[in-house]
Amino acid sequence: MFAVTASSIASKVSSRNVVVFVEEDKFSFLPLSKKLDGAVKKKITNVLEMQNFKASKGKSTALFGLDGDGVDNVVVVGVGKAKELIREDWVHFGISVGKRLDKLTFKDIAAYVGEDNDTACAFIEGFYLGAYRFEQFKSKPLPACSLKKLVLLAEAEVVKELKTSIPKTVALAEAQAQVRDFVNLPSNIANPEYLASEAKKLKKLGLSVEVLDEKKLAKLGMNLMMAVGKGAAEKDQPRLVIIKYTGAGKKEPYRALVGKGVMFDTGGYNVKPGKYMQGMKADMGGAAAVFGTMRAIVERKVPINVIGVLGCAMNMISRDAFIDDEVYTGYNGKTVEIGHTDAEGRMVLADAMAYTIDKYKPSEIIDLATLTGAILVALAGKYGGLFSNADALSEKLLASGKKTGEQLWRMPVDDDFLAKSDIADMNNDGKPYGGSSVAALFLKQFVGDTPWAHLDIAGMAMADKASMAKRFPSLEGGTGFGVRLLVDYLESEASK
Repeated sequence: MFAVTASSIASKVSSRNVVVFVEEDKFSFLPLSKKLDGAVKKKITNVLEMQNFKASKGKSTALFGLDGDGVDNVVVVGVGKAKELIREDWVHFGISVGKRLDKLTFKDIAAYVGEDNDTACAFIEGFYLGAYRFEQFKSKPLPACSLKKLVLLAEAEVVKELKTSIPKTVALAEAQAQVRDFVNLPSNIANPEYLASEAKKLKKLGLSVEVLDEKKLAKLGMNLMMAVGKGAAEKDQPRLVIIKYTGAGKKEPYRALVGKGVMFDTGGYNVKPGKYMQGMKADMGGAAAVFGTMRAIVERKVPINVIGVLGCAMNMISRDAFIDDEVYTGYNGKTVEIGHTDAEGRMVLADAMAYTIDKYKPSEIIDLATLTGAILVALAGKYGGLFSNADALSEKLLASGKKTGEQLWRMPVDDDFLAKSDIADMNNDGKPYGGSSVAALFLKQFVGDTPWAHLDIAGMAMADKASMAKRFPSLEGGTGFGVRLLVDYLESEASK
């Protein structure tokens, strides 16, 4: 996309376009931004006062033609009260600047970032998020971004750290951008076989990739997953994609990540009303996030072993589609009565997790899924829902969510939430309230004693007016939610 480098604040700035950060109290520049030439700073201040610019957190403006000492154009970002800033704020500042690229024609830009490595990396993450565009289907897309280079200006000791951390941060950002592409793609392109074929490309990075097609899934007895996908056309039949990363040696145990990849969800014969059908191409956001996480950890060379599993299917309507009252036997032998064909994601995950645990014996398993609208009702798109049978795992995931800004909120998984059946071991629906916990309890039946966490990211994988409204209000389309959270968690575990 563009090159990212770091340079000492003491060096001469090669770019005539800069980003500075100011507090809301009388345009008080943050320490590194004060390094600008006094005459330029005065011009900036004068223009800001003329514009009556309020440097509240995240508010930005661009000033052109300052003709200062080596600086012509300045993007000013308000930070509110500097002493209250956290890492997530710097992600948002990066988003704010990155989104301005569509309106600017800069070939390079230098940013006077915060005074530590982590702050600078957070800004890079946000910058990529903000600069992202998805326009491949527009006949008249916006002109290509002109930016070729982003330079981070920092103190000399921070620059030394950034030379190591920048490539890792860019790898993470580019993986998240690919996840956003997957979520934004329409299902006439991004079907189960498409995601499987994209996963196979990860082999060149050193990952092992195996794809189980519908014949192998049926032979293995993954009947819950097959039930969801059997209404789809032949070209859209289910795929289970298994991506293996051995970063810590074959003798070390593997952790497992499992993602729901319902490439489109009509609701089946419990068909979704029109407005709820729209956007269902994003119902594979969990699988996409697992894909992105696997790509990022191999490129960042994280010393850990991870199995990434993508359960991919299409929930469609045809003479072969599954219907209410039918009973299916899952991979682990448990039987499920169908109470609602729009409760399909949990069936895909159930077989995928049971198979993963049986074959790979992971030390823990984490699943991600755009599973229930109920979690959006409960948490308003500000948090993803966290359900778990393991307190220690939950606390670590909550900490990584808080650090990265992809925050989670722990929800109950009491046994009372299990939807029972008169004729089978359980129902895939059947409870009028507590829908997100009902779904989580269903999943819990397929993990046994393995430490497990379920992340319900409905409302987080796709940014619109009804979701992500509090956490990332300036993002549009697919968000790539979960990638930065999981990478941070896995790296934290690898460092122990």
